[in-house]
Amino acid sequence: MSKHAPSQMMEKMEYVKNKIIDPHENGSPRYTQNIELLGKR
Repeated sequence: MSKHAPSQMMEKMEYVKNKIIDPHENGSPRYTQNIELLGKR
């Protein structure tokens, strides 16, 4: 992923992080794995 991601993309990532994947504040292996998969698209 580029360092300068569009704000819309960042908002979507936050939504996915908070609503869909896992609400744990410190994150989780599942969250990290999904972020890597999203970055490869």
